[in-house]
Amino acid sequence: MPAIGRPFRRKEDRRLLTGRGRFSDDVNLPGQVYAAIARSPHAHARIEGIDSSEALAVPGVLAVLTGEDLLEDGLGRIPHRPAPTSPPDIELVNRDGSPRREILPFPLPADRARFVGEAVAMVIAETADLAKDGLERLDIGYAPLPAVTEASAAGSDDAPLLWEDMASNVCVDADVGDFGATGRAFAGARHVVRLETWIRRVTGVPMEPRAAVAAYDSETGRYTLHAGGGGVVRPKCELAEILGVPEDRVRVVAADVGGNYGTRNAFYPELALVAWAARRIGRPVKWTADRGEAFLSDYQGRDLAVAAELALDGDGRFLAMRGSNTSNVGAHTVSIVPLIKGVEIMTGLYRIPAAGFRARAAVTNTPPTNPYRSAGRPEVMFVLERLVDMAAAEHGFDRVALRRKNLVPESAMPFPNPLGMTYDSGDYESAMDAAIAAADWAGFAERREESRERGLRRGIGIANYIETSTGAPRERAEITVRPEGRIDVVIGTLSSGQGHETSFAQLAAEWFGVSLDDVNLITGDTDIVSVGGGSHSGRSMRLAGITMGKATDEILEKGRGIAAFLMEAAVEDIAFADGSFTVSGTDRSVDLFDVARAAERGDGLPEDLRGPLAGISDEIVRVAAFPYGCHVCEVEVDPETGTVEILRYTGVDDVGRAINPMILHGQAHGSIAQGLGEAMMEHSVYDPASGQALAASFMDYAMPRADRLPSFRTEISEVPTPDNPLGIRSGGEGGTTPSLAAYVNAVVDALAEFGVDHLEMPVGPESVWRAIREANAGA
Repeated sequence: MPAIGRPFRRKEDRRLLTGRGRFSDDVNLPGQVYAAIARSPHAHARIEGIDSSEALAVPGVLAVLTGEDLLEDGLGRIPHRPAPTSPPDIELVNRDGSPRREILPFPLPADRARFVGEAVAMVIAETADLAKDGLERLDIGYAPLPAVTEASAAGSDDAPLLWEDMASNVCVDADVGDFGATGRAFAGARHVVRLETWIRRVTGVPMEPRAAVAAYDSETGRYTLHAGGGGVVRPKCELAEILGVPEDRVRVVAADVGGNYGTRNAFYPELALVAWAARRIGRPVKWTADRGEAFLSDYQGRDLAVAAELALDGDGRFLAMRGSNTSNVGAHTVSIVPLIKGVEIMTGLYRIPAAGFRARAAVTNTPPTNPYRSAGRPEVMFVLERLVDMAAAEHGFDRVALRRKNLVPESAMPFPNPLGMTYDSGDYESAMDAAIAAADWAGFAERREESRERGLRRGIGIANYIETSTGAPRERAEITVRPEGRIDVVIGTLSSGQGHETSFAQLAAEWFGVSLDDVNLITGDTDIVSVGGGSHSGRSMRLAGITMGKATDEILEKGRGIAAFLMEAAVEDIAFADGSFTVSGTDRSVDLFDVARAAERGDGLPEDLRGPLAGISDEIVRVAAFPYGCHVCEVEVDPETGTVEILRYTGVDDVGRAINPMILHGQAHGSIAQGLGEAMMEHSVYDPASGQALAASFMDYAMPRADRLPSFRTEISEVPTPDNPLGIRSGGEGGTTPSLAAYVNAVVDALAEFGVDHLEMPVGPESVWRAIREANAGA
């Protein structure tokens, strides 16, 4: 029975739901001690000295380590890789020809703290509580300096500089597209709409706070780090570089990961600090963040300021798009990927002949930003879909008809957009039609009148979207058929809730004709996993399908040779199906696991057929896939209080091919909730004068709850991409990408009669109430 495409229940859930998961904080090593991190209370300050004498006097405190100690021991900077390493993503080249500035920090600074919550010292003690006691007795001298928290302000000539060796806080300033053609198109346009907006900063708030445990073996000189993240191979290489040791002296292990969304994919200072401390102390060192630390020091997301224009002709055809995107990367250039991945698809899934955008990034006195679920794409889809709605409202076009007129047709694929990306395939109009039908758009007018009779205002919003699925290009799969009836799959991705133990097993189960329970997925240990890009950018299932497929082909080819030998037949007469090799046209067969047993025994087999029945595929894939879809949101607004209730939410997402539809629907539901949380209430607020974090707990940082959201209706579209054998795009981020625009478009639609034409996120009761009153006052 086929396994691909079936909604199997997740294999891992029984283990996780019965408390048998193993997360980073569950790891405890014999003789371990505990670390606590001293964090800067200032957004920008010179570190004038750290007096650790009173801290060291606390019984049980073993050491205090500082940035000066780190430099004395020769540790290196954190080797972040801010930009994609290769095509298909575009490259941002500074408009003046200068190189991009990459600001790579030390795990502990010796000179300045550059954001509230930055680690500045570490206390090691026999218990976690004693380490915290030691923190309270540290005397750290600070000389506060002026701070800047917003990227637009940071780029001005008179802004305080974060890094003394930089002439400006701007680290990227590039032009993308054809500004000449764009200017000419705007000059001949009948209509132009303009939007200036700021997609606010948010933080991921994964269920499991970050934690790390490290040990050092003085006899071998080898470090072992236990820490969940986006993968294990990348942190192994980066930790080795920081410590200044060969990569084979570092082992990284990760088991279960309690949420990621991109927040864990880059290297954190604490990973290096516990490994360094383990060598200095001579005992394993453990650190676990509390929720307050996470709010202050986790890599955050979004924070993009945009000014954009859309040009149309008299019939509503899109002619050109132009503007400027300014990304706030925080104190260090951990990543400019969101800036790149956003600007390269700024024109979405519409046929817009010309486009020109300025892409800038600036450092500020805030925590660094990193790719966060659907890096860069929700921001730009929000801008584009708001512009389309504004064009419809201002110039008398129907919202749906305007979109339909400008969608890229399926016949135009592959389609080069004007910003450097070529879309693979897709039936965009069918996805939009399916979403409109499922949302009962035709019945909305009647529902709107029913709301009006109750004194409420109802609105409906639509948003089309496209994504890029790229990520680290290299992946490796090693598959071994064990004689005892098990298939081991070793791969360099790492699940943080995506259900890899089930969906990856479905691939192997179908190809080898075995049950899901016969497949054993092995990840998360660099002593076993030698290569792998981890899980990010929608790459896991796509690259797993490619590499596992090729490794499977290698195994079956070898298996045919063994089966032919065992059954005294020609190799070309051997067929494989349902877990057995068969001599075509006969009833003679041999089971897959019997072939594996014969291969390992090697009895009489030719030399090239002896040994484990295994296959390896190590691939570099530099081809993108482009998930797409359409979402519709319906809301009801109380104009007296500004309260917004989401009544319906419908999404149609094209994933190329669905390996496990149930898991994909779950991913869609979670990503929609994440996007709606950002649109409705989430905001990492920083005081612009002091740089203090004003939303550093659940008392101040609002999160979406089940009672604020309706039951979602999601549908899966399957138009396979031609760029990989299974036709997989990706399915983990599509819900987030259009939800910002769908929600805001719906609320603005509800408030149109009051003269409200735009709302900045997060859109909550107060902002809605104020918008109504300000529009009335200006009428």
